[in-house]
Amino acid sequence: MAEEIKNTADPDDRILGSEWLGWEDKRTASDMEIREGKQLYLSLCIFHYIFLLAILSGVVYLISPRLSQFHPGLPLVMGLAAGLIFFLYLLKFLLPVISVYTGMKFFSLPLLKSWQVTFPNKIVFIIGKLLGKSHDRVANSYVHYNNALVKIFFRKSRKKILVLLPRCLQHVQCEQKIFEHIRHCKECGKCSVRHLKRLSESLDIPMMLATGGSYARQLIKTTKPGFIVAVAFERELLSGLKAIRRIPVIGIPNKRPEGPCKNTEVDIVEIEKALREYRQPNRTAPS
Repeated sequence: MAEEIKNTADPDDRILGSEWLGWEDKRTASDMEIREGKQLYLSLCIFHYIFLLAILSGVVYLISPRLSQFHPGLPLVMGLAAGLIFFLYLLKFLLPVISVYTGMKFFSLPLLKSWQVTFPNKIVFIIGKLLGKSHDRVANSYVHYNNALVKIFFRKSRKKILVLLPRCLQHVQCEQKIFEHIRHCKECGKCSVRHLKRLSESLDIPMMLATGGSYARQLIKTTKPGFIVAVAFERELLSGLKAIRRIPVIGIPNKRPEGPCKNTEVDIVEIEKALREYRQPNRTAPS
């Protein structure tokens, strides 16, 4: 399982909340709980491919006169080659999208595991910013796209589940500091950890509070899950999805009524729904 965790310096060296160093405290009601569907991310991807096609067509158009000096057929060969490369690149995007909207598997499961889901290109976020869409809204949309695709391929997998939670779910005034398993919660009622603890006990699924990216991967190596439900901010979910390969991950974005990394909240119903859908069936004891 250790080889399934991608060793990258960026998430490893970060501390919890480091993605928010450039965040400006300009909260609005819509920023406290972002709910973007997968359509936003897919629309930005389409803009990205149109932009790429325009650049590629321009390059072919500009060099075609020079190529024709060597042989009249070279511009045609060049155009066909460029078109083929673009088509294969586009196909990598289209196959998962078609799978999401049809519910059919158009490529192999090992290929999906190697991709995890095609990770968003930085250009997609740039286009989103130009169109007035924040980084977090694009990331939120991508997380929903990831969840939709994982649901198609892993609906019947029923593997061992690990739930990873951020420490900012615990209320800052709580005297019982939880550093790992939420069973240590004293259920004072100041935050949602009490409800998560009861859900963990009722479903017999471990839920861990992770204090950072490297510690989260350490928990994964130790527990060796086959399926992960991760609760975090959109930026941290992106970091996690990029770092974890070959393990399906359902991402659930946080709510942040007091800003990032402080007294955050999460939809308990959404977590319970995911756990009941993907958990292993109960095994009856042999008679």
